[in-house]
Order: sequence, then structure tokens, then C-alpha cells
Amino acid sequence: MTEKLKKILFQKYLNNDCSEEEWQKVRACFSDSTSDHILHQLIELEMQKYLLKEVSIDQKLSEEMLGNIIGKINKDEDTKGTALKVKPFRFSYHRKSFQIAASTLFIVAISFSIFLSSKKKFMAGTAVVYIERTTAIGESLQVDLPDGSTVWLNNASKIKYPKDFSSRAREVFLEGEAYFDVANDTSKPFIVHTAGIQTKVLGTSFNINAYDELSSVEVSVIKGKVEVSDSLNSFGVLEKDQQITIDKHSKGFLTNEGKSRSAIGWREGRLIFDQATFREIKSVLHKKYGVAIEFENEQLKNCRFTAEFGKDDKPLAILDMLNLLHGTSYRTENNVIIISGNGCETNLN
Repeated sequence: MTEKLKKILFQKYLNNDCSEEEWQKVRACFSDSTSDHILHQLIELEMQKYLLKEVSIDQKLSEEMLGNIIGKINKDEDTKGTALKVKPFRFSYHRKSFQIAASTLFIVAISFSIFLSSKKKFMAGTAVVYIERTTAIGESLQVDLPDGSTVWLNNASKIKYPKDFSSRAREVFLEGEAYFDVANDTSKPFIVHTAGIQTKVLGTSFNINAYDELSSVEVSVIKGKVEVSDSLNSFGVLEKDQQITIDKHSKGFLTNEGKSRSAIGWREGRLIFDQATFREIKSVLHKKYGVAIEFENEQLKNCRFTAEFGKDDKPLAILDMLNLLHGTSYRTENNVIIISGNGCETNLN
């Protein structure tokens, strides 16, 4: 991990803006002494912010500096009896008098030494017990989470969540597609991690589609609000009936209105394709019905379709309709459906 990223993560932790996943990274990257110089720099920057203001050093530093650095990192530790061994700390800011700087240095040195003395305990932490639930091809599953939230997993998907949520946040990890109905708890944000994207909510209903073979992550809000981001950037806040599609690699994104309902058609057994490529449809049919499909002409993967099918429609009936729409045909060889015909030049996915 780069030094720049370490600083960003640690600063997010101090600002109460660190997710559970990022918090684990903070623990990991500061578990050895090679990161101590970064902590020195961060503390010095904190001190500069206070010294640039006409405030009481005694009140501001003792309440905020010690509260932010010691109180947060040693939140569950009793540091009153900790033996202090002050380490040297060179502070480069000289606009204030030596007397103020001296008192500042003393508080900084104590703060920093308390952090270092308790770092081993902080890094040790408590092991989190996770539960994993998966679905096979053609299977969907309702999962009840410890906080009362409910998740519906689509075909060939997996969700991992802690047996007990932490006191700070409710975090789960998704592979594939799922619909979430999140119990309201303003004190504990609900965060879904999938393919490097985080979706953060307090209480709402939304769908996430992030299968591995897809080049994008799609988040659709049914009600409420969600914030979508990665480790460095926020892609914005979505409200009811809004949808965002984020490229997994470039992190470019596109927002749409009024498409959220079609994104959860799978919960009722319906298949709703809105400008979906043949490649995407192939993946959906495989996960739902277990059929193997190949393209005789690779450019067929780029062709797009808009169509809707009911829960009673069979895979061959669906293929018949798609082939009719595009003028293609198919045959079966060794239990593999092979589609042939003219392809499409543009590959938008």
C-alpha cells in the first residue's frame, strides 16, 4: 500500500468516515513500525490546523486531539494505567511562541506514545465470524440478516455477512445479484461491498447486479436513498427509481431514471431485458436455466435486445423470440445451443 493511501485511510478513520473494510486496512497497514513516520506527519498536520487558529491550546488540543487520536483508536481500551514513554517529535511550525509550542509538543508526544503503546492491542482486535449463503444455477434464496434486514439472492450468487454486526456499521459482501430490504437504523449505516464498489444506506430497498463476468456494477433504488462509492470517490446519492451503472475498470458511470422496477423483475420470475447484449442474455439464461449457449459468430455477442418474458416461459421459447427479432437461428450439438447469423458491429459493453 502506498504512503499516500495510508494517509488517506488513516485520516478517514479519524474523521469517522471509515468503512469496516477500510478499518481493517488501517489495522493492517499500521501493524508494523514502518508506518510510524506517517503517523508523525499526520499528527503534525493536525497540530498545524490548531495553531493557525486563535483558540485555547489546553481545551482544543486536549479535547479534540486526544479525543480523535487516542479515544478513537483505543476506543475499547482503558489507557488510564498505560505507562508513558514519550518519543521525540520534531514539530516544524514556528509562528507561535516557544511556550505554546512546548506545551503542544508535550501533548503531541504523549498522544503519539499512547497510540504506539497500545498499537498491538489495537491490531489484535476481535475475530469476526462470518456466515456465507450461496445460490446455485436456477436457485434463488431469501436471507434474513441479524439486524432484521432481508436479502433475496438471485441465481448463482453469494453473500457474506458477520454473525453479529459491529457497533459502527452493518457491512455485507456480495458476489452476483441481490435485492436488499434494509431495516432502518440511523446509528449504523448498512454498507454492501461488491467488485470494489460500496453502496451505503440507512434504511431502504435496492438491487445490486455485479456478476463477475459483467464489466459493470448496477445499483437500482426502489425506495429511500443510497450513496454509491469506491475507496477513493463518491459516484453520488441515488433516490427512488434511480439507477447507476459503473464500469468496473474505468470507474466511469451513467445514471438513469425510471429503470429500477425492471431491475427487480427476477424476484417475480420475470426476465426483463433493456438494451441487453446477447452476451448478457446468454449469462442470464445460463444462471436461470442451466443452458449452455455458444455463438458461431462472435459479433453476435454485441447485438442488443429489449424484451420481457414471464416466469412460465421456457429457455427455447425465449431463444425463438430473440432469434425472430434479430433474424438469427440456433441448433443444438452435444447439449450446447449454438446461435448463428449476422453479428453487430458496435460493442457497447
